[in-house]
Amino acid sequence: MEFVEHLRYPVGVEALLRLLTDEKRLGEKFEALGHRGFQVLESRHEGPEIVLRSTREVPADVPSFAKKFLSPMNTVIQVDRWSEPEDDIRRGTWAVEIKGTPIHMHGTTTLEPSGAGCVQTVQGQIEVKIPFIGGQIARFVAGDTGKNIALEHEANLRLLREMGS
Repeated sequence: MEFVEHLRYPVGVEALLRLLTDEKRLGEKFEALGHRGFQVLESRHEGPEIVLRSTREVPADVPSFAKKFLSPMNTVIQVDRWSEPEDDIRRGTWAVEIKGTPIHMHGTTTLEPSGAGCVQTVQGQIEVKIPFIGGQIARFVAGDTGKNIALEHEANLRLLREMGS
């Protein structure tokens, strides 16, 4: 199952990228969203390229049909990779593993200038390898992911205001 989200920010591409890769700010954001145990497993800045691998426990309001495969609190490992800027645009890839489940998520993120700020476009693919109910679980995960992306957007805007950006 595929999804796309477009999020507007009142700052430039590089300012948003700094926020999205700042370990301290990420921890603050995820804590505010009710995620637990955020930890950076790897952080590399190789010139203009950035790799960030992290883990955290993410709450979910799991419907009864999915409780065999998902818990109310799931451990996720996320890997974000950002390439060097190209024409003021930053492109990245991301992958999320939900530990102990047959659910895999991956996609791209693009940050591009728009007016006085920028737009973040998150595209993703959700794959659930479970016979019969895999599509139903993928739809649930897509909806939950959309909610989380919206909550992260609100938290990012709040952090930018606090930072004076």
